[in-house]
Amino acid sequence: MAKYVLILLLALPILSLAQERDVSGVVKDAMGSPMPGVSIVVKGTTNGTTTDVDGAYRISMNTGTLVFSFIGYTTKEVVIENQTTVDVVLEESANQLDEVVVVGYGAQKKKDVSTAIVIVDEKALKDRPMVSLAEGLQGKAAGVQVTQPSGKPGGDISVRVRGATSVLLRNDPLYVVDGVPMTDIRGINSQDIVSMSVLKDAASSAIYGLRGANGVVLITTKSGRSGQQTLQFGAYGGFSKLRKEIKTLNTAEYRDLMSEMNQQLDPSWTDYTDWNSEVFGTGYVQNYQLTFSGGTDKSHFLTSANYLKNDGIVAPASFDRYSVRLNFDSQLKPWLKVGSNVNVLNSKTLDTPDNASSGRGGVIMSTFNTPPFMHVYKSDGSGQFDPNPYQNSWENPKAYMFGADQESVDNRLIGNLMAEAKIVEGLTFKSSFAVDFNTHRWDYYLDPFRTTDGRNNHGVVRADKSTANTWTFENFASYNRAFGKNNVTVMAGTGLIKSSYYDSYAQGTDLIEDTSVKTLSGANVVTAETYVDEWALASFFGRALYDYDGKYLFTASIRRDGSSKLASKWQTFPSFSAAWRISSESFMNSFDFLNELKIRAAWGKTGNQDGLPNNYLAFGQYRYTRFERDPLEPPRGPNSYFYSIGNPYLRWEVTTQTNIGLDVSVLNARLSFTMDAYFKKTNDLILDIDLPATVGDVHNILTNGGAIENKGLEFSVSSVNVEGNNFSWNSDLNISFNRNKVAHLTYTPVSYFGPIYSNNTSVSMFREGYPMGVFYGYVSDGVDPDTGDIIYRDLNKNGYKDPGDRKVIGNPNPDFTFGFTNTLSYKRFDLNVFFQGSYGNEIFNSTRIDLEGMFDSKNQSTAVLKRWTTENRNTNIPRAGGGTKNVDNSTRFIEDGTYVRLKAITLKYNFDTERMSKIGINRLSVYATGQNLLTFTKYSGLDPEVNAFGNSPVAMGIDYGTYPQAITVILGLNVEF
Repeated sequence: MAKYVLILLLALPILSLAQERDVSGVVKDAMGSPMPGVSIVVKGTTNGTTTDVDGAYRISMNTGTLVFSFIGYTTKEVVIENQTTVDVVLEESANQLDEVVVVGYGAQKKKDVSTAIVIVDEKALKDRPMVSLAEGLQGKAAGVQVTQPSGKPGGDISVRVRGATSVLLRNDPLYVVDGVPMTDIRGINSQDIVSMSVLKDAASSAIYGLRGANGVVLITTKSGRSGQQTLQFGAYGGFSKLRKEIKTLNTAEYRDLMSEMNQQLDPSWTDYTDWNSEVFGTGYVQNYQLTFSGGTDKSHFLTSANYLKNDGIVAPASFDRYSVRLNFDSQLKPWLKVGSNVNVLNSKTLDTPDNASSGRGGVIMSTFNTPPFMHVYKSDGSGQFDPNPYQNSWENPKAYMFGADQESVDNRLIGNLMAEAKIVEGLTFKSSFAVDFNTHRWDYYLDPFRTTDGRNNHGVVRADKSTANTWTFENFASYNRAFGKNNVTVMAGTGLIKSSYYDSYAQGTDLIEDTSVKTLSGANVVTAETYVDEWALASFFGRALYDYDGKYLFTASIRRDGSSKLASKWQTFPSFSAAWRISSESFMNSFDFLNELKIRAAWGKTGNQDGLPNNYLAFGQYRYTRFERDPLEPPRGPNSYFYSIGNPYLRWEVTTQTNIGLDVSVLNARLSFTMDAYFKKTNDLILDIDLPATVGDVHNILTNGGAIENKGLEFSVSSVNVEGNNFSWNSDLNISFNRNKVAHLTYTPVSYFGPIYSNNTSVSMFREGYPMGVFYGYVSDGVDPDTGDIIYRDLNKNGYKDPGDRKVIGNPNPDFTFGFTNTLSYKRFDLNVFFQGSYGNEIFNSTRIDLEGMFDSKNQSTAVLKRWTTENRNTNIPRAGGGTKNVDNSTRFIEDGTYVRLKAITLKYNFDTERMSKIGINRLSVYATGQNLLTFTKYSGLDPEVNAFGNSPVAMGIDYGTYPQAITVILGLNVEF
């Protein structure tokens, strides 16, 4: 019996081809011009082709329906019975309802989507220089909050889709690049991208199950077009400068302050070094992109090479990246399509230490706090950096910048292989294998001479090497069937993911004095450790879509994931969504101005597994310590100790989300409006819980112990304000409101995060009933005119200041974020103006603690010139030498973090294509771009878009000497042959 089934399966493709014939023709626009690159697909199949440079096409098929589509034009369907020649005219479309939207494991027409999905297309990314691809989401997608915590080149970017959902686990979305899932897209070249689809609600992201709780971003890269072979070259270069300075005391002012504080002063300390000008310099960026693409009616290819170099405004911070991409697909047989996408990356990063005090290696704080009489180097010609005479371990900023040689090098391979087979009419099977392989190397060398730390340790050398490898194998089948006014699509599949991580770290001290030897071989004392981490994920998933006459749309999906990370391995994630296209009803025919009116509703569950402290939390874990063995004793290995209690009952964090939405398009789609309202709740929050001392040496355990809620509103408006032959003007506005709350805590009623070094107290609080990461401290009522000390409000009315007087004093979460883009075209000129901002968030400016505290020998900002004295009692700056009691976490350091920023403005000139064609150039354009040119804010720090604790969801909006974003001016050109 089995052999007959096998014969039947093998015969199906032959039977399906038995009645096929060639259908050909030409596709033109309304003006009669041929249209190259038009997509032509046999409806319900993967059998397709594209038109060549003359608009011609040829496709093999039997009876069915041909679908002709092209971006910006109305999709046309033609029923094929006996015809062999079909010429088609496509009409330009003002709306984009027929655009194809990439969704999880498939695609849908935009008008048929019943979930909350937002698209950031190539137009939003074009001519906008970006180091990180995630920058392209900032201000472009409602419900997506993108923050650049630091201005360092190649630094992390925080992306939140509808708020944070976890404390310990990952809060950034899952990225899927051409079918390859990943959590880090810093190396992906933005110039290779054609679109990014953000799956915001659970109904759209539940198909990714245990990795979809924070949303999913589906990234599609470019491919070649049939009949067109093009060579494109793009280049840009520019410079960056600091947006604003924080002025500090000169030497005379500093000496006066130190005398007032009874600090020792040498009479010779009269020189002046402007540390701002020594540290903050000019940054540079350059980028070169070469792309070759093309194809036939059956195969397409694209290959690109890119080089990016970005030097920051504070050396030595820099980011260098080489990127090579090869995309290929081919219709090998009418029933078989294969493809591959390969991206090879090499990047080198140099770091500038920030987010730390001047005594702990922070360059920015050291710039402000280093005494102004100090020099960069000692005057004795030794080449040693000038040490701080008050605190020998406090290096000057140049020593922190250039005292150590360090760099990180990453080599990454991202690739996939895909095969898609048409089994029978309407039934396809797709198989893909993907790999994400990365090697990382970090080297650090501090010579034994030039710095205090180097001399104390007689040199330090460190080396870290790691390898991360993740492969993904997925198989799924899709079936599409139309009968009458009913359309059904069913998809089912399986997936396997296997990930492994290997790391080795070593440190050496007591180095040889030959500074040409910068490896561990030159160290007398060496310590080393290695680490191995592995996990796997098995999945079964499916989805069903149904629509009746394009009016009533229903989608249901389910995914069951089994992960090796916890003892409770399996979890099921269902979702449902529905939409009603009211505009398609007959009773709406009289409303000619209305193009689209659709209401949506969705519900679903998603999970979170990325970002656990380690992947063996179900088990008790041991660590090992070395000891000095007596030579007379036999070897017995290192000592071991129990450091982690396993939790066999630990469950996954599960987020349940409900969404309702409205899509409206009027006036031939010249005005479009989208609104979404959502409520999502994360249960079984994984938290680090303190244990009683009776348990033993282990003091904490990870367990499920809380819930977080996010609810919000999102609005997007797009308009065609002016449309003409010589002048056009389009606008896009999005605004997002999110309210976050800790809904429930089971064990620990309150936890504190965001430690401030100078007062040894944490400022961020995590507590039931409050938003995540609110600021907690004292209420400052100004300066006591009699004593010059800060007055702290006595909230518990006990007559003196104590911890009971603390309360919530600020909220780093914004009331809303927004993005506003205007695109204007006049003849051959294009102007794009992009504003982005945040309103209602507060910042804890802990930089001011070290700049206005006057409690030790650090240099201060010029704000302390207004400090309290017996002659100046009416002031908000306390007296000098008051100690750390005047720098407690309080409302004194809370500032309004609201800002509106001209994020990017680009002016482009497009040369006459007819003239350019005479010298072999298809297109040529030049442009100038300004980034962060204007920032409107009341914040007194270097930059309002800041967080000293990076991507932390519970320690947010804290400024502690953070590397600022810069103003950048760029010139570029694009040419196509």
